Amino acid sequence: MKAALSLFLSAVIGLVSAFAGEGSVAVYIVDESPEHAGMGGQCTLFASTIKPGENKHLLAIGKGDPGTTALLVAYDRESDLLFDNIAPVLSNQTKDSPPLKFPAPDSGKKFAYNGKGAPVDLYFVIFDEGDPQLEKFTEYMGWMNDSFAEGDSESANLHGLVMKKRISKMLRTRISTEYIASFGGDESQKAPTSKAAVTRGGPLKVTGSNKAPAATAGVKRGLKTLDKEWSEDARKISGSPGDPGILLFPINQKKED
Repeated sequence: MKAALSLFLSAVIGLVSAFAGEGSVAVYIVDESPEHAGMGGQCTLFASTIKPGENKHLLAIGKGDPGTTALLVAYDRESDLLFDNIAPVLSNQTKDSPPLKFPAPDSGKKFAYNGKGAPVDLYFVIFDEGDPQLEKFTEYMGWMNDSFAEGDSESANLHGLVMKKRISKMLRTRISTEYIASFGGDESQKAPTSKAAVTRGGPLKVTGSNKAPAATAGVKRGLKTLDKEWSEDARKISGSPGDPGILLFPINQKKED
C-alpha cells in the first residue's frame, strides 16, 4: 500500500512539474504628449484601433514564475530583422525579479509607434526551468549582445534571425496551446501572411486565461506607476519542459488620416 501511495504521489508531482512555468505580459501604447507629463506618459493597453502618433511608443512588460526564463523580442515582419535594432531581453526569473521591460530601460531605445514603421511581430516566450532549448537561446543572446557592443548590427541581426527561426519552429510545433494575441475584442486575428506557416494554415484564437482582462480595456495608467499596476492588465501563458509558452503580438502600424 505504501509503495502504491508513493508511486501515486510521484506521478502527481511529476504531472504538476510538467505543467509548471507560467508567464504574464502586457503591451502598452505610451503617449508622451506634454499634457501627460505629470504621469510620466499615459499608458493604454495596446489595441489596433488606437492610432499611432509622433509622441507615442510601445512598451512591453512581462514576468515569469520563479525558475522560468522570459524572452521579449520584436522583428520587422517584412525583413525578419530585429525591429529598429532593438536588442531582445532574456532574463532568468526569480521571486524578487523586477518586471522584464522591452525595450530595456538602459538600452536608450524606444519602440516607435508613429505610423511610419514596418509591421512588427512581438514575441513573449516563457521557458520552463531546464528547458533543453534555453541553452541555445542564451548562447544567441550572448553573441547578439557582444555584436551590438562592438557596433556590429549586421552580425547581431544574423544571430537574431537564427533565434527567429527557432521561435517560428516552436510555434509551428505547439499542439494544443498555440496562441496569437488579438486586440479590440477580435479573437480571430490572423497571423502575418508572410509567415503563414506559423499558423499551420489558419487563424489562432485567444482562449482561456491568456485573454486580457476585459475590465482593463481602455484604462489609462501612468508610466510612473506602471510597475505596480501592469499585472492587472496582463495576459497569461504557460510553458512546460521542451514546450515553451509563446504569445505573438502582430503590430500593424497605420498612418493617421
